[in-house]
Amino acid sequence: MEADGINAGFDDSGKRTGSNSGNLIARIEGAGRHIMFIAHMDTVETGSEAVRPIVSNGKIYTDGSTILGADNKSAIAALLEAMHAMKGMKNMPGVTAVFSTGEEEGEMGAKHLDINGIDYAFVIEGIGKPGIFVNKILGHAQFEVEIMGRATHAAKEPEKGRNAIKAAALAISKFRLGRRSNGDTLNVGAISGGTFTNVVPAKAAFTGEVRSFNRLNMENMLRRTEAVVAECCRITHCKYAFKIKSNEIVDPFSVSQRSRIFSIAKAAAKAGGMRFEAEKLYATTEANVLAKKGVETICMFGGGAAPHSVSESLLVEDMVRLKSLIVAVAKSANKY
Repeated sequence: MEADGINAGFDDSGKRTGSNSGNLIARIEGAGRHIMFIAHMDTVETGSEAVRPIVSNGKIYTDGSTILGADNKSAIAALLEAMHAMKGMKNMPGVTAVFSTGEEEGEMGAKHLDINGIDYAFVIEGIGKPGIFVNKILGHAQFEVEIMGRATHAAKEPEKGRNAIKAAALAISKFRLGRRSNGDTLNVGAISGGTFTNVVPAKAAFTGEVRSFNRLNMENMLRRTEAVVAECCRITHCKYAFKIKSNEIVDPFSVSQRSRIFSIAKAAAKAGGMRFEAEKLYATTEANVLAKKGVETICMFGGGAAPHSVSESLLVEDMVRLKSLIVAVAKSANKY
């Protein structure tokens, strides 16, 4: 950004999110509206094992030992190119590009962005075809359960023990895991407990999440989940602690098809020669966070297939199209 003569720098959000970096924020001054584009810098793997990309016939993929990280490197690459192109353009709105932290872990450096003066925010996700915009996104809440039993020798006096792993297993077996017809999901993602094979385990813990397009549904799922844990602990004579991670729920996101930002998205796709589509997204993104801050927001796809897997791939053509779409969005912003 600086080499392009664009004002850029890091904020101090890393201190609050636990990231080794703040959000990188770059800004081009303009007239009329001011729009923000966001692409997150983290991927679902640490990068300690180097990605070995292969480019063949206009497609980028890996040797199969790692993810590609197109989620969200494709968006970063296209946004860099778009900022380069927009810097010298006339009659443009103000543009802020944010390269954010912590999206994959849910810490979301986007929570700490200053959105004063921002009229519209476009969150770019490295999945799906450019031209697809997201007008409905799941909310998200993570929970942690700790179960406390009583340790005794497993052979000498097991009847005096209270098996925390048994209580955890019983509770999980009663959960309605997976996705329901309305999009609600409940998942248990990690479990731990116990010490030695000859000891009745006194402790067990597991973590999980609920997601929904409706906040009330999420709250109800959390209540039902805790109720199941409480009943199973009563049966097994154990105690428990149930808490929502960071004591926070990320609200579901939706944008009206009659909104100004929806109109900008449609106009930009048409100007870029792309087919406009609006879809639901069965995930949670920075769009949820920004909408709660009060800025008019929409999520857009940046190219890529099979994200979060070693089969991940990306078409070079999609990155080129995404760059054009970003510029088209900026050009359309002052019309609405």
